[in-house]
Amino acid sequence: MKVLLLILLTLNLKSQTDDVKHFYAGFGISVITSEVTNQLTDRPVLSCLVGGSIGITAGALKECVYDREMKRGVYSNTDMFLTGWGSVIGSMCMRVKFDLQMKKRQKDFIKLTNAKRITEWHTQKQ
Repeated sequence: MKVLLLILLTLNLKSQTDDVKHFYAGFGISVITSEVTNQLTDRPVLSCLVGGSIGITAGALKECVYDREMKRGVYSNTDMFLTGWGSVIGSMCMRVKFDLQMKKRQKDFIKLTNAKRITEWHTQKQ
């Protein structure tokens, strides 16, 4: 999460094209939704699916409803695609993050288990 905030703070969105903004919007929505869902459910696969789905849905609704139906912007299939693509990439990044966290937890558990066994062995020996 700290990395995402750092990336968002370092982006100069005024100089970015509209396409890049759509990509980052999808990416950000997906990452934040995946993180929150994972904290609530502790189910990484579900969290990534929810994050990606919410990002894609947000992009489609923005283009279809806000831009096309309400006529408050310019409808673009490319913008909708790039928002969805950003959501997919964000979900993949979060899946990698969750997998790395799980491996770290497993290694920590093994270390604790081994330390407990060594302690029990020393107490039995004495």
